[in-house]
Parts: sequence; structure tokens; C-alpha cells
Amino acid sequence: MSTTCLSRFRKCIVSLAFAVLGCCLLSFGGSAAAAAENPAVTASISTETSGTANAGSPVVVSPFGPIHLVASRRQYTGDKCPIDITYTASINFKAPLPKNFSFTYHWERSDGAKTPEQVATPAGQRAMSVREVWKLGAPGQEYNASMKLVIDSGGTHVIKASPEVKVVCK
Repeated sequence: MSTTCLSRFRKCIVSLAFAVLGCCLLSFGGSAAAAAENPAVTASISTETSGTANAGSPVVVSPFGPIHLVASRRQYTGDKCPIDITYTASINFKAPLPKNFSFTYHWERSDGAKTPEQVATPAGQRAMSVREVWKLGAPGQEYNASMKLVIDSGGTHVIKASPEVKVVCK
């Protein structure tokens, strides 16, 4: 192999190593500024954290797959207030789940209120749903209502936001 070819090969390997390191740092709590230097890895940023990439620290693999959060309506305009908006989260899990796996969750409303923390034990399920109903509205009031589902399990912390619901009470 010629010296020029070998030099290109080394540069290629180094570039690949930095790209992989950037993905790992983002996936495990690294800085977004470091990722901005390498646009190929910026798409890995999420609201889920699952450990750190510090030497000697344990890396926790998230047990959660995709989480989908929907509201029972997109908007409401009318004089029958208060109304109910049901928020439903479909939580998928990566298999296999550890024996006796459980997680805690609570809901945070856009008005600042929080529900009490609840414990869920999926017991071998690949997916489960959780729901929260928000009754809101008063004559002459307008709202932009949304919810966040906050999930904690060991070293994994996930926040999923709902779409906003416009409520106009006449």
C-alpha cells in the first residue's frame, strides 16, 4: 500500500471514529455543541437520556421504544364548558424487559399542574397505554392546553409532549 493511500485510509478511520464518538456522546448526555461541529450526528439529539459516556460510569440502555402521545381533540369552540380532553400515551418497550421491570410516570399540564407519580409494571408486555383526562374551560376563556408525560426508570428519563389543543369557551 502506498504512503498516500495509507494516509487517506487513516484519515477515513479517524473521521469514522469521531462520528461514532459524537453519536455516543449525544445518546448518553454529551453536548449538542460538540454535535453541531459534525452535522451527521445532530439528528441523534432527543429528550431521552440514558446514562453518561464518562469513563468508568455505567451505561444504562433505555427499555423504552417509541412513545406516542395524542389528545382526544385538536380544538374546541363552544358554550358547553368545561370540556374534557383525554391525553393518551402509547408506550412501546424494547424486548426483553428485565424481570420485575417497573417505571414511574406523571403528567405535567401546560398550566403548571402535575399529577401524582404513578408506578407501572408492564409484566412482559411489548406496549401499554396510560391516560389522563383534563377538564378545563370557563365561559369567556381561551386556552392553549397541552400535557407532558414524564417517565423515569433507573437511569432513563423520558419526556414526551402532546400536541397543543386550542379551547375557546363562549
